[in-house]
Amino acid sequence: PAAPAAPQQPRHVHDEVDEQLLPIFLEEAHELYPQIGSTLRAWRDAPDDAQLGRTLQRSLHTLKGSARMAGAMRLGELTHRVEDRVNQAITQGELDETLWNELDNYLDRVAQAIDQLTQPAADEGEGAAATAQAAETATAPVAVPVLEIGAERAMQAALLRVRSDTVDHLVNAAGEVSVTRARVEAELREFRNGVLELTDSVSRLRQELREVEIQAESQMQARVAASSDSESQFDPLEFDRFTRLQELTRFMNESVHDVQTVQQNLLQNLDEASAALNAQTRLNRDLQQGLMSIRMVPFSSIGERLYRIVRQTGKELGKRANLELSGAEIELDRSVLEKMTAPFEHLLRNAVAHGLEMPEQRSRSGKAPIGEISLSLRQESNEVVFELADDGAGLDIGRIRQKALEQNLIAAGEEISEDQLIQLIFTAGLSTAGAVSEIAGRGVGLDVVRSEVSALGGRIDVASQPDQGVRFTIHLPLTLAVTRTLMV
Repeated sequence: PAAPAAPQQPRHVHDEVDEQLLPIFLEEAHELYPQIGSTLRAWRDAPDDAQLGRTLQRSLHTLKGSARMAGAMRLGELTHRVEDRVNQAITQGELDETLWNELDNYLDRVAQAIDQLTQPAADEGEGAAATAQAAETATAPVAVPVLEIGAERAMQAALLRVRSDTVDHLVNAAGEVSVTRARVEAELREFRNGVLELTDSVSRLRQELREVEIQAESQMQARVAASSDSESQFDPLEFDRFTRLQELTRFMNESVHDVQTVQQNLLQNLDEASAALNAQTRLNRDLQQGLMSIRMVPFSSIGERLYRIVRQTGKELGKRANLELSGAEIELDRSVLEKMTAPFEHLLRNAVAHGLEMPEQRSRSGKAPIGEISLSLRQESNEVVFELADDGAGLDIGRIRQKALEQNLIAAGEEISEDQLIQLIFTAGLSTAGAVSEIAGRGVGLDVVRSEVSALGGRIDVASQPDQGVRFTIHLPLTLAVTRTLMV
């Protein structure tokens, strides 16, 4: 292993952001950061696996290089410090709880720096102070071995980055194609009906021409017979007129036949056009399904954000909490996930603030000092079911009843079931918190959660067991952007 290098003073750098490269970097950063967080958690669970530490280093190195290329020099410097700290821990074998907490703090600062780049209107002075503080509190840098990242770069080069609004535009365009195709199909149906009416007209015309021929022949035969009876000579001019009439009817029959041929060709062309439209319908359906699959993103894409919410809320309240995600590989429509991110964050804050007890109280109750929060996902038909549970004290039914009485939500002495009381926690303004804080206590969070779930066509249920915790169950549709079509 490499020996630690001589300590260096933290460098004070300034951003020189390239506005053209920044969006590309931010997309890459939003992919790399979850990988870094998941690798760190895996390394924490298996500290003897040195490969996990090296994998973490490679991801940090990639993030650092991309940040510097985009001109985000402060983020690059901060990531460089984290990379050095990881290498120092591997070299010196300092794989203890202090290291994990330190790396968690570093990653929180990295996430804040990425968020500040995503929202440039934020206070840059505060961002600079946070980044500078991270650099100043960093351990002295150590020599970093050469990292083999060529294979990872090659794999990333095989991926194509597409802006989400571009995908939305393509989905809308595919929908417009479906609408246009429906109009074309309606026009073709009207055209086919017109051609079929032409068939009836041609048949009637052919029948009428045949009647003209029959009548002309009958009249000619009658005149010939009359001339024979009267022994008078048949007028040649009249015979010429009959011959001319026969020619005209023959020409008209030929024209009718030509019209019929054209009509049959039109019907054949219509059949081919209908077949082409059916093929286009299938292709458009495949295109829409492909675009919809592009809109689908794994729930794990917001996993690091949720871990950070639990970690930061626990620190602010002096509690210790562990979040366990399962089924996070399930994909949801991006719009659904974006709308539900804030409600999930609030539910997690609530679980830490209201659900989990303080470590001393948990110890007195025979529980582990670290509270457990689980968020699991599973797919049922066209729905995704989320279950968020904690092992805290459960809902205080008595306090909910008291607050409901104070706010005149129920009448004194009114008989109301425990399930009905539990549903009152979704009422705006009702909170069982003892004091209002930045985290909880205003009674607006769960009301917003239920409103957002309902707006997405979902539903939310809650169950509570005393001293065992609370469980929220949310049912949401997989996707919102579904084009309803009927193929015949």
